[in-house]
Amino acid sequence: MIRIAGALRRPLIVVLSLVVVAASMALVTATAPAQAQGGGILLGGTPDYLGGPTNVADKVSLMEQDFGRKADVVRIWHGWDSNFPTPGEIRLRDSGHALLMTVRSDYKNRTQIPWRDIANASPGSQRHNEMVD
Repeated sequence: MIRIAGALRRPLIVVLSLVVVAASMALVTATAPAQAQGGGILLGGTPDYLGGPTNVADKVSLMEQDFGRKADVVRIWHGWDSNFPTPGEIRLRDSGHALLMTVRSDYKNRTQIPWRDIANASPGSQRHNEMVD
């Protein structure tokens, strides 16, 4: 084990953290879609928290007005038994937006699904069939 003197420990941690961040940014930039408008940095947001329209595509239009340009990525949220894709999400996909979907582990009635049940769902089980349906 290498021991680092206390005076050097903090600067070394900062430098190593910056190296990790730079490497992560290089990876994201290298794998980003060619249409990214920010020099390889993707701009996006979660329109679900905006008031106004209920259609996600209309909410994204409002978000993009605030951005002053088209969003590259749109994060959408769904519950376990939500319909996907919605007409608004199809419209976003067809207009060139990348969709990043997050699925909550609960049903529409807010009944929680333990993550353990999801992880342990074997092929053919009810939980597995819900995932692939």
